[in-house]
Amino acid sequence: MPRIAGAWAAASFDNDKAVSRATQDSLKKVFTSPEKLARFWIAYQGSILEYCRDALMKESAQTLSDERIISPEEASSKYARVLSCAVLVILKLLQEYHDEDTAKHQELYTDILTSTRLWELACHDDVAVRNAIHKLLRSCLLRERGAFSINPLSQILICV
Repeated sequence: MPRIAGAWAAASFDNDKAVSRATQDSLKKVFTSPEKLARFWIAYQGSILEYCRDALMKESAQTLSDERIISPEEASSKYARVLSCAVLVILKLLQEYHDEDTAKHQELYTDILTSTRLWELACHDDVAVRNAIHKLLRSCLLRERGAFSINPLSQILICV
């Protein structure tokens, strides 16, 4: 389960409504109550965050798609979907779970949230990625006052 938890969680935020609906339905079938579903998110939080970190920090359009089969435009679109899903998963974890639920994985949260590569996505070509980043930024600033140095962030977020 830990190996698929991240992809499963991320797919529930896919901007393709059929994909997100099918994923959410499958989660509800496996985790038959809201309490069980909440326990899934908490129990596999580490695996989910690792998936998100890897998607945001290590993957690219080229690593996610075979350029012999997939056009560059399709690869970029797929990559943007992965990025926005990863950001929205992190946002869900930060918004829905308390500090005691997230404390165990604070190092992963810190690695992700202090990454320049994450915040550079605010200037991404895809609107869904930009929207996800802006939602995450608002949530972080409300939740983690003082945890972010505004100078580097402001330089990144002023897109030219």
